[in-house]
Amino acid sequence: DVSVSPANVYRSGISNIGAKDLRYARELGFKIKLLAIATSDADGIRCRVHPALVPIDVPMASVNGVLNAVEFNGDLVGPLWLQGRGAGAGPTASAVLGDVLRLARQVRSENGFASALELPGDCAVEREILSIDGLEVCYYVRLSAVDRSGVLAKIADVFGETEISIASVIQKDSDDERGLADLVITTHPAVESRMQTAAERLRELDVVSSLDNLIRIEQYDSSTGT
Repeated sequence: DVSVSPANVYRSGISNIGAKDLRYARELGFKIKLLAIATSDADGIRCRVHPALVPIDVPMASVNGVLNAVEFNGDLVGPLWLQGRGAGAGPTASAVLGDVLRLARQVRSENGFASALELPGDCAVEREILSIDGLEVCYYVRLSAVDRSGVLAKIADVFGETEISIASVIQKDSDDERGLADLVITTHPAVESRMQTAAERLRELDVVSSLDNLIRIEQYDSSTGT
């Protein structure tokens, strides 16, 4: 029952997702999915759209091809799951018609004809729309660093200074000619604003050639799969 402007929805696409990320995520027990997430708590509403790592053994990880899925988590009923085709003639027509109906809801005319187009669920609730800066999740970080001793200590210092706890560090593919190696780092839950600060500091380190990706990891309750 809350109307959220697209300007208040954090959005990030998949153009930066590489084959290495898909492979490394799989080795860590995850799949990468493009998710649209809306959450509500006592502080307000937070909406975001971005790629995320999801555990390979939860239903969301098995949504492939033309399928889309919507997952709800109710206070009393727990997780509810709806899955269906999101591409093709029929699904596309359904989506377009849904957009037309949403526009019809907004129609207002002086002669009152628009009243017949009113549908249940018009948004009238005022809630604060929260920035993604306060989001707290785990993170996957892939960077290319100089392959020599002391590098991990410098990287760990950045995470320590920004109060981010490292969950794991794994060295992956190496480039012997350039003397570089891929490092894949996962974190414990951390605040988004601190993670972005850490990312900027990592890019400035002389031992880091490039910070290639930063992907959020969605946590799931092992007892419910949500």
